Amino acid sequence: MKFSVLSVLIFFLAAGTYGQIQLQWTSSAISDANLSGFIDFEKSGQTFTQRVYLLDSLSFRICQPGFSVTPQYTYTFNAAERLAGAQVYSMTTDLDGNGYVDFYIIGYVGTSTNYRQSMKIFDITTGAAILEKNDASFSYSYPTLDDADGNGLYELIIAKYPLPYNGTYMLEVYSTNVPSDVNENNKPSLFRLQQNYPNPFNPSTTIEYSVSVPGLTELKIYDISGQLIKTLVSEFREAGDYSVNWNGTDNYGGKVPSGIYFYRMNNGDNSTSRKMILLK
Repeated sequence: MKFSVLSVLIFFLAAGTYGQIQLQWTSSAISDANLSGFIDFEKSGQTFTQRVYLLDSLSFRICQPGFSVTPQYTYTFNAAERLAGAQVYSMTTDLDGNGYVDFYIIGYVGTSTNYRQSMKIFDITTGAAILEKNDASFSYSYPTLDDADGNGLYELIIAKYPLPYNGTYMLEVYSTNVPSDVNENNKPSLFRLQQNYPNPFNPSTTIEYSVSVPGLTELKIYDISGQLIKTLVSEFREAGDYSVNWNGTDNYGGKVPSGIYFYRMNNGDNSTSRKMILLK
């Protein structure tokens, strides 16, 4: 009798635990050439509702409202943006005031081993460029948003590097009139490792990265054969945005030769890597 009572109790506990999980939606088939997920997109009060996005090597698409994989808005990459590997990111806020999150895209002008970096912030609902930096005399960093002067409004900050590179760079700061408390929690929603800048570089370069989950974070550099060259980060990181510089030396302080290097970031179950080029 005790066994049967216990069995009934376990049954009801299990039913109570799993009975709340119900299948809500199944999408139609998505080509495995696409990355997909949900992303903040349409403004609703002080926050943003999400849409499904699709990303492949040719285009970035925002799907129709609700649970849908039917594209409503499409941005098609140009040759420079395809060469850069379809590096499209959310600005996480609405910069042009039309009620939708805006995005930015990186381009490599030149070849995959000798290029300058361009940057464009765009409105995917219209295809219009909000800000584009593509000057043959400079290579441009990723844009960042911050309330740099403490006036309650975002400033948009970009670094630009003269070409040929002379070991210096300049900062450009743009006003946006966007309140810094809109959808603001000071923590990134994504684990992200950005392309180093400048790239190619000599003698040093900057790597920016974002941690979404607090924990042990590692950022290491390897040569083309997979040998560990330098450990830049190996410590606990809170969720947030970070940057680190590499001066082209190994773990023993020796200068490494010109060539292709890979940098890899690990945080929890997340791992990603990118390529960079040291030219002397």
